[in-house]
Amino acid sequence: MKSSLGPDTGIELQKIGTADLDDLAGRCRELFQCETWHAAAVERTLATPGSFALLARTPRRAAGLILARVAAEECEILWLVVPAPWRRRGIGRRLLRAALRSAAGHSAGTAFLEVSQDNRAALALYGSEGFRPCGRRRAYYGGGRQGKACDALVYKKALASGETCPAN
Repeated sequence: MKSSLGPDTGIELQKIGTADLDDLAGRCRELFQCETWHAAAVERTLATPGSFALLARTPRRAAGLILARVAAEECEILWLVVPAPWRRRGIGRRLLRAALRSAAGHSAGTAFLEVSQDNRAALALYGSEGFRPCGRRRAYYGGGRQGKACDALVYKKALASGETCPAN
């Protein structure tokens, strides 16, 4: 799947599969500042039925990545990352919307995600996209922004039935 994010951004969305893992290893190093998620973890996740990843990219750089999986009519957004230079340009929103369309097209009726309670930008994005809090995982993230463990908030959104997958 390739789709432009807009006429002025120069950024395209691309579906990532296991055949793209060599390229993805470099993209993961580019995108992540921690070792929790790396190319091997992405490879294992993508090998799971129902999993998919979408990459927002320029011709030379990764501008964002979302990883999700659909199982038992539920979508779980595993992570959404947009590097600092690309934030506040609508890339995260577009990746999220494309992933939710794809999940709905694969029979998911509900989407779930977890977000750190201190990630204000992500909380604002998810709230504006119709996600609502439905749970909390105490001290889920170790070493939060102030060096202390912080809670993960679990968010949920009903997906519209009849949505279709984005065009390839």
